[in-house]
Amino acid sequence: MKSINERQGEASNNLQHTTISGQNQANVAPRWAAVLGILAIGVLYAFLPQHLIVGPSWLLLAVEVVLLLPLAVSWLSGRRFPHITIRILAMILLGIVTLALAKYRPPGCYLVK
Repeated sequence: MKSINERQGEASNNLQHTTISGQNQANVAPRWAAVLGILAIGVLYAFLPQHLIVGPSWLLLAVEVVLLLPLAVSWLSGRRFPHITIRILAMILLGIVTLALAKYRPPGCYLVK
């Protein structure tokens, strides 16, 4: 039986691989999957009934495209944004999507009574 430290060491080795330059780099999900997920949320939001959405039905999709456009241009052109910039744009985008989806509450559903 292996100790916890040995198992944790093996797990961390599985999460990282060494590049040609010798730097360790974590395996991450592809960015296109996240972009497609965000755009799918925008498209589905556009087809919701009017009483479930905030503003015009196309608004969330338009905001998503505006916030994803600089990221897409940087990925396609090869000029990378700093990690903090990508993180801030992603957090703003996720916050807007969350607020848009959190608008509707069924009748009789209260957060605080």
